[in-house]
Amino acid sequence: RLLCNLALQSSDLTTIKVTWKKDNETIIANNTIANKKENQNILSDQHHCTPWQGSSSCQFQVRNTTFKANFLNCFCLFLVPAVEGKEKPIISYEGDSVVLICQSANYTPVEWVWYMSNGNAVSSFQMNDKYEVTGQHTNKTKLKVQKILEKDGGWYHCQAVFKLGESKGKVNIKVLSYMVPLKPFFAIAAEVVILVAIILLYEMYSKKKQTPIDEKEFEQIEQL
Repeated sequence: RLLCNLALQSSDLTTIKVTWKKDNETIIANNTIANKKENQNILSDQHHCTPWQGSSSCQFQVRNTTFKANFLNCFCLFLVPAVEGKEKPIISYEGDSVVLICQSANYTPVEWVWYMSNGNAVSSFQMNDKYEVTGQHTNKTKLKVQKILEKDGGWYHCQAVFKLGESKGKVNIKVLSYMVPLKPFFAIAAEVVILVAIILLYEMYSKKKQTPIDEKEFEQIEQL
C-alpha cells in the first residue's frame, strides 16, 4: 500500500483531484476529501497496488497548483497466504476410510491440488476409485481416502494455488492393522499358556520322581 499526505493552510478546500502514476503512466485518478484539523486541511490518499517493482508518484491538483510526491524503486509485494494442515497424525485402520482437511483461513485459492504420500498428484481418474476431493474452489478442501491400506500411510500434501503464488500444507496418516489392538491379548494369552505348561511339566516330573519311592516302600513291606 502506498500512502500520500499533504497539509495545506488554506481552509476553503473541500474536494481535490488526486492522480496516481506508475512509471509515468496514470493508473488511477479520483477525488479525495480534505479533512480539516487545527486550521489545516489534511489531504490523504492511498493506493492498494498489485505485485510490481518500479517508480510511482501521486499528485494533488489544488486549484492551479500541483503537489507531487515521488516513490522511487517501489516494491509492492504480497505474501502468499498460509495453508493450515494437521501436524498430528490421523490414525486409521486398514479397510477404513479417512478424511484429510486443509484450509486457508482468510483467502480462497483459485484451486487446490492434493498430492499422495508417494509425491504423485491425485488425478481425476483416481478419484472415481480410491480418492474423493471436495471444496476445490473454496477456502477449505477435503481429501477422502477409501479402503485404506498400510501402504497408503504417510504424509499427504495439499497445495493451494493463488494468483500470487502457491502455498502448501500437509497431513499425516498412520495406518494400523486390526491385529494391533489384539497384540496385548495375545501376549497375555501366551504368558498364561507358558505358565500352565510349566505347572503341568512340574507335576509330571514330581509324579515320576514319586513313583520309584513308592515301589521301593512296597518291596520293603513284602519282605517283612
